[in-house]
Amino acid sequence: MKFKYTWITLIVLISLGFIIVANLGARNHLPKYVFSRDFKESKPSFKLIKGNVKVNNGKYTNVVPSDSCIISMDINYEVNKPSFMLYLSDLNLNLKETLALNIPQYSNILFVTNEVILYTNSNKFFVYDIIKKTSSVLESEGLRVSSLIRLSDSNFLMFGERKNNHRFEAGFFNLNLKRNLEILPVKILEVNQLTRASVNGLRYSGAFTKSVDKDHILYYCKKYSGIFLFDKNGKFFKDFHTKDHAPLPEIITSKNGTSYYKRGKTFTGTNAVIMEDNYIKVFSTRSAEKDDIVIDSYSTKNYSYLFSQKLHFDGKNCTDITSVTAFKDKIIISFDTSLASFNMSR
Repeated sequence: MKFKYTWITLIVLISLGFIIVANLGARNHLPKYVFSRDFKESKPSFKLIKGNVKVNNGKYTNVVPSDSCIISMDINYEVNKPSFMLYLSDLNLNLKETLALNIPQYSNILFVTNEVILYTNSNKFFVYDIIKKTSSVLESEGLRVSSLIRLSDSNFLMFGERKNNHRFEAGFFNLNLKRNLEILPVKILEVNQLTRASVNGLRYSGAFTKSVDKDHILYYCKKYSGIFLFDKNGKFFKDFHTKDHAPLPEIITSKNGTSYYKRGKTFTGTNAVIMEDNYIKVFSTRSAEKDDIVIDSYSTKNYSYLFSQKLHFDGKNCTDITSVTAFKDKIIISFDTSLASFNMSR
């Protein structure tokens, strides 16, 4: 009988050992391409000014890039009504103006200035004159525009693809609207015999942003760890990877030509970036934190990871963010369904 109890005790102890080891392993295991962060209460700190602000009427905020104000957008699919409504807010998130746009449905608005709106539709590139309320196509063989930011009055930095002789070049280009749509290469990422615009539009899907002092431009990828840096004139000078090192996503193209992300081979990475003082601050979705916004700081000297911060707001994390706009002492975060502004105190 004593021998029997000894065996039972031994089995119980072994089982408990397996449970403890399994729990420790699960606790220490991080999702793929997530690194152990050094969280610090560092400057700048963020203090809420306004939260859960709704400017447009639709369910989603749909903030579109602009160099003058914060612009939310509603999309209307009803017949005989403007297809797009733009809601222009000041930096205090007060609505100042609305614009009704008569541009084709299913257009992709890329950038809004005080004079024009640049958009694509059916792979064509258009400029919409806000005063005249008319659109004109900007034609260049093989041109596919995915993202834009303005450098000067008629000069833009773009990510996309162009046809150069018999080859298709994908990457970053200087685009001048007034010089017969002059397109000059800035940073070519790949060259192909056939167009790969839809594939690379997914692989390098991201957005441009300017540093707080307006001296630098950054392009970050939402499903890749790469960040590309340019000076204020659009000249490329550096690219680096965030510490998660999420790879380029794998893209599948169906027989009918539709491209989409491959499951298990696509990892969300960066949803926003701001550059201020000596830091590049990355709003990263590659985190185990579910109820906090994680902001990783990188050095502007050697582009290495320094530390991370947590921003507590309404139980949201970086997956809820669609864009962040930074100013001298303020940031405005666009979430899926609302806007919020925060003071940056140094």
